[in-house]
Amino acid sequence: MSDEDRTLDWQGLLAETVEARIVLVAEDGEGPQAFAFVEGPELQALHVRPLRRGEGIGKQLLDEVVSRLRDREFERIVLWVLVDNVKARRFYEREGWACDEETKPALPPTDILEVRYSLRLG
Repeated sequence: MSDEDRTLDWQGLLAETVEARIVLVAEDGEGPQAFAFVEGPELQALHVRPLRRGEGIGKQLLDEVVSRLRDREFERIVLWVLVDNVKARRFYEREGWACDEETKPALPPTDILEVRYSLRLG
């Protein structure tokens, strides 16, 4: 997907009013450094710029997502992680997320799989 297409997709998403949607962006003087995108009880994306990983930005965004969903009285959050993304899987496991071993194709048609994690909020 080109940067232009990706920009149009995000502009469309952000223009829609969806009550169960949360978009958080971590910025500094150099612009956006990380973002989290949640729709309903599912964390769709949490991304930190590679040069900023390990600084705690992802944890801060994740903590804010959990707090906001808890305030909205969600009982459980889910997310999907690439099976081979060991660093991300360790990150979520350190934060208390549990893998249930349910898998699905990442972007059909592909052989790359994602595995489901969940976090109980209650």
